[in-house]
Amino acid sequence: MTAWKANALEIARRQAHPDAPDPGPTHGPAGVLHIDVDAFNAHVLEGHRDWPVARVVAWSQDVHRQLVAALADLPTEHLLNGRGRHGARPWYWMPAVQHSGGHRRALERLLAETEVPSTQPGT
Repeated sequence: MTAWKANALEIARRQAHPDAPDPGPTHGPAGVLHIDVDAFNAHVLEGHRDWPVARVVAWSQDVHRQLVAALADLPTEHLLNGRGRHGARPWYWMPAVQHSGGHRRALERLLAETEVPSTQPGT
């Protein structure tokens, strides 16, 4: 999820330039950045597989903070008039809101279904 937010951050940074081309109202980050989704995801998984949780969380928080700041600096017309909810442009809405929320809900369901054994003696 964080790698896709980082892609949205890259697009936001590009959109900050006055002569930046309009990515259009329907393109997600893969379309804007010409990313092969399966290859990208495999590369990210391989490159981050051994990261400790603290490093993953720190990376996620850092990218999120930078993305929020970059989006706040963009003019409204670079953010709206898309096909996303409330007219949001998919290049940031999908990775920053929609996609990450779907993964969060899936993880919450998985954790709720998984019984964690007690580490307390006698329980």
